Amino acid sequence: MGAEIAVMRQQAEECGQPPELKEPWHCCLSWWGTGNAIPQDLLGKLIKSWLANPGLFHLCPIILAKLDQALHMQTPSYPAQENARLCEEILGVPATPGTHLPATFGHLAGSYDAHSYGYLCSEVYTTDTFHTLFKQDGVLSGKVAMDYRSCILRPGGSEDAKGMVKLFLGCDPTQDAFLLSKGLQVEDCRPPAC
Repeated sequence: MGAEIAVMRQQAEECGQPPELKEPWHCCLSWWGTGNAIPQDLLGKLIKSWLANPGLFHLCPIILAKLDQALHMQTPSYPAQENARLCEEILGVPATPGTHLPATFGHLAGSYDAHSYGYLCSEVYTTDTFHTLFKQDGVLSGKVAMDYRSCILRPGGSEDAKGMVKLFLGCDPTQDAFLLSKGLQVEDCRPPAC
């Protein structure tokens, strides 16, 4: 089992998988129920799939944000047609014929509005805090946990998010760790994200 884990770690390194996600692959060393070993080439493909289509994944919220803005700010338009236009413009892929995505996107008519578009910004902050402090000091570090509690959890929504993250990190947050987690190369990034 130790040799298999070493091979798994090497494969994760080769495909650029974030180091903190290497260990969970140990659960994939055998087929459930039979206990037979998973072939190393298949395991390598599973590890590489971590970075499959991150660009496409992150363009979808952009389409939804633009659709929301178009339907609430422009001259009246048909939601399905506007969605189809944006899919073609942003993704270069046509919307699925016969579907009506705007009818399933509840944020369009609810009170959620622009809040739904802050997810990506939140992911940038969380990835940065993880790589800068939690990964460096260990996810079970009592000091980091208490600092997180004092700087982030205690003030909650009463303070600006970027200010709380800056206080917690001790410096301005960056997108370096986020970009690295998506398999992108980042020049001159702030350690220890690299």
